[in-house]
Amino acid sequence: MRTQLYKHEVQLEQVLERSFPNPGDADTIRQIFIEDLHANRLGLGAHCRDRNIHYAYPIAAVVGRSNPRKRKVVSDEKDA
Repeated sequence: MRTQLYKHEVQLEQVLERSFPNPGDADTIRQIFIEDLHANRLGLGAHCRDRNIHYAYPIAAVVGRSNPRKRKVVSDEKDA
């Protein structure tokens, strides 16, 4: 089994446009990210680039292979 860690970077405003926050929530979320720009308490690596806040979702890809010799064959057919 192999595991690979990735970060998928996104722009905060683009996420907010697509997430339909309740009225006023977008401002609250923006403020949370602004306060986290230098602290990284959220653990998302928030930073400013081109006057926009960007951050990254952590992603883990896990790949494995089953042993075909140990695999059980399950049949939906009932004995007649």
